[in-house]
Amino acid sequence: MIIQTERKDREFTPEDIERIAGVSRDLQRAWRKRGVLPSLGGKHAVFSLTDLIRLTVLRRCTQSGINIETAQTSAAVACMPVLSALSDIPGVVGYDGDTWTPEMIVGQSNAMVVGSGASDKYGFVPLPAAEHGLGVSRTDDLRKIEGSFSPDQFLGIVIDYKALAQFIADRADLPLVTVTATVKDKADADAAQ
Repeated sequence: MIIQTERKDREFTPEDIERIAGVSRDLQRAWRKRGVLPSLGGKHAVFSLTDLIRLTVLRRCTQSGINIETAQTSAAVACMPVLSALSDIPGVVGYDGDTWTPEMIVGQSNAMVVGSGASDKYGFVPLPAAEHGLGVSRTDDLRKIEGSFSPDQFLGIVIDYKALAQFIADRADLPLVTVTATVKDKADADAAQ
C-alpha cells in the first residue's frame, strides 16, 4: 500500500488580505507602486498563504513606525516559522480523501514545513541592524539573545510566531491548507509511473 498526498494552500483575494492582515486595497496599490508588492501585469491579484503572512508582518511593523525595508526583513524571517506554527492550530489544515489515521496526521503535520523547527518560537530583528553586528535570529527563549547586546545600545523587533499564527487563524476562513490522501496498491502506483 502506498499513500500519496497532495497539499493545496488556499489563495486569498485583496479583500481577504484587507480583512485578515489589515492591508487596505489602497495600501496594496501603494505598495505595488513602491515595489513592495509585485506588479500584477493586468491580472487580478491573488495572494498565497506566504504572502498573507508577509503582509501581516509588514502591516504590523509599519503601523508601529518601522520603515518598510526593516519590515520586509522581519516578514521574510517570519514566513517559515509562522507556517510551522499554523500547522499546529486545529482547523488550519483540512484533511480530505482516503481515511486519515492519527499517525498519518501527525506525520503530515511534522512534514508540513521544512526549514523551521519547534525551537523557532520567536524572531528577533535588531534595529538598526547594520550598526551592532547581531544579525536576525530565531530562538525558543528570548533570554538566549539577551546577553548578545546591551539594552542601551539598540532596540529590536521581536516576533512571536505562535501569536502571529493564531492572529491569522482567528481572522481567516479555515482551512488554510488542504491535504488530500489517496491510498493505492503498490501495483497501481507502479503502473501509473
